[in-house]
Amino acid sequence: MLRRNWVGLESYTITSNRQVATGKHTITFDFAYEGGRGGGGNGVIKLDDEKIGEGRIAKTNINTFGIDESADVGTDENTPVTSVYANRPKFTGKINQVTIELTNK
Repeated sequence: MLRRNWVGLESYTITSNRQVATGKHTITFDFAYEGGRGGGGNGVIKLDDEKIGEGRIAKTNINTFGIDESADVGTDENTPVTSVYANRPKFTGKINQVTIELTNK
């Protein structure tokens, strides 16, 4: 499941159609940005190169994030993406690698 919080005013959820089994996997999220300032786009979640979910995110942030936000993996220390994650324990598994790849498609 991917949840996106747009400055606390709107939220978007893209949900996969299956759970991730125990073991090593590659999970990717591809966002096809439609362009324009704060524009939206379509997102696809893949598990080991197989599409398991997709949906639309109508708006993106037009500026940088404030000091109350950070790039977290395994937890959400500042403004939560969604209230579902509030006060949950940290992820205690192992993430071998996180890659962020920006393309100009």
